[in-house]
Amino acid sequence: MLTDPLERLMEEAQDEARRGLGPDHTVGAALLTEGGRVVRGLNTHHYLGGPCAETVALSNHAARCPEDPVRAVVAVHGPTRDVIAPCGMCRQILFEIDPGIECGVPGPDGPEMHPVRALLPHPYDRAELFRTEGDGLRNRSRMPEREPAGQETLTAGGRVYRVRRARAEDVAGVVALLADDALGRGRESIAAEAYREAFEEIDADPRHLLAVVVAQDGALAGTMQLTILPGLSRGGARRLQIEAVRIAAGERGGGLGSAMISWAEGYGLRRGAVLAQLTSDNVRADAHRFYQRLGYAASHTGFKKPLG
Repeated sequence: MLTDPLERLMEEAQDEARRGLGPDHTVGAALLTEGGRVVRGLNTHHYLGGPCAETVALSNHAARCPEDPVRAVVAVHGPTRDVIAPCGMCRQILFEIDPGIECGVPGPDGPEMHPVRALLPHPYDRAELFRTEGDGLRNRSRMPEREPAGQETLTAGGRVYRVRRARAEDVAGVVALLADDALGRGRESIAAEAYREAFEEIDADPRHLLAVVVAQDGALAGTMQLTILPGLSRGGARRLQIEAVRIAAGERGGGLGSAMISWAEGYGLRRGAVLAQLTSDNVRADAHRFYQRLGYAASHTGFKKPLG
C-alpha cells in the first residue's frame, strides 16, 4: 500500500536518481523530517568505496537541519526506479539515530514502510556498552533512568502515529481510554485524584513506561503500560509485562493494536527482556483471539484476590 509519506519520498528519490544517473551514482534517497522537510542524497562509487545514498542524505540533513528529526527514508535504484531496502550498515546507522525511523522496503504487494528496528531485530546497541561492570559483562541490575525523550513512530493502516512517554496532561485522556469499554466503565472514574498520584509513581520508576500513541491530528489513539520485570527463573531472565492496552474507538480495526504490540516487543528486547507476557480478562474473547494471532499462547491460568 502506498501511503502519502512513502509515495512522496519515492517520487523525490526517483527524481534525485534520475538527475544523477550514471556509473558513479546509481541510487537516490530521500528522507522526511518531523517538520515535513525532504532531504535528498545520491550514492557515490569509488575504487576505495563510497557512501550509500541514505548516508549521503543523512549527512545533508546534518548540515542543513539537524534540529529537525528524521522520521522516514526511502532509497530507489536509479536504473529501475524500484524501492530498495537499506543495507546492513545503513540500518545500523539509522537504528542508532532513532529505532523508530520508517524505511521503505519492497513488499509482496509493492513498497512498504517499516521501522528500522523491525529490519534489524538483533542490533548492535552501543547504549549497552555503557551498562557494564568491571569484568566487561552487561550489568543486568541497571536500567536506563528514563525512556529517551525523542518520540518514535509506527505505521498502521497507511497512517503514521507517534509513540511517546505519557505526560501529566495526558492522564485524563488515558483514563478515558481505559473507561471506554464494558469493564472499564464499571471501575474507572475520570475525575479521581488517585490517577494523578498513580501517574507520578509510574513516571518516577525507570522500569515502567506508560506509553501513549498520538495520531497525526494530536488526538490520543492508544495507550499501554510496559514494565520490565527482573527475576531469578529462566536463568535470571527479564520479562516484559504488557498491561492496559487500549485503542480509541475510531482507531480500531486498522492494525494499530498489532503495531503497538510489535513496538512494545521491540522496547522489551532493547532492555534485555527474553519473554513478553500479558493478562486479559476472561470475558474479552476478541482480545484473546487478537493476542493468539500475534503468537501469544494461553499457557497459564491467572488468579486475583482483592486486598483490604
